[in-house]
Amino acid sequence: MRLFVAVPLPAAVRQAVARPVGALRDRLPPARWLEPENLHLTLAFLGEQPEDRVEELVDALATGCREVPPFDAEMGAAGVFPSHGPARVLWIGLVARQEPLRVLRDRVVAACREAQAPPAHRSRFQPHVTVARCRGRWDGEARERWTTGVPAGLGGPFTVDAALLVASRLTPEGARHRTLSRLPLEAPA
Repeated sequence: MRLFVAVPLPAAVRQAVARPVGALRDRLPPARWLEPENLHLTLAFLGEQPEDRVEELVDALATGCREVPPFDAEMGAAGVFPSHGPARVLWIGLVARQEPLRVLRDRVVAACREAQAPPAHRSRFQPHVTVARCRGRWDGEARERWTTGVPAGLGGPFTVDAALLVASRLTPEGARHRTLSRLPLEAPA
């Protein structure tokens, strides 16, 4: 199973993101756009994992998530990866109002390692929601149009009160996601 751990976005935030993105799409070079229901913040991408390890992984993640209180976040500015040269990924940042986003990410990574399912990437954590993967050449004007065309704060502040363990199946039409477990965050007693 191809797995990742994510922070879900509320439906109102996903819809608020879809409006300006939809308005920009015709004025930008080709890209493979994610459907609004697939928008999320990835905390850890685990790649292919044996199905018989999922229960152990869920237990470890549930314990790690219970150690983090719910917190407020909101959508930030639009950006691209890589930061220099032609863009390959279009994203919108996620801004946490408090330290717990980093703590949540650290707890998730530790839980995955504990369950023998270490995250596939070890790059620096930059909280973002991937919106599209670029096709062709995205530089100069296209990058500028994207980064200035999507306002920060879309959908307003929201509360992050859970993470999700998600199975992702790749299809010719794009990834299909299925939530395996909802992992509630809990306030300290």
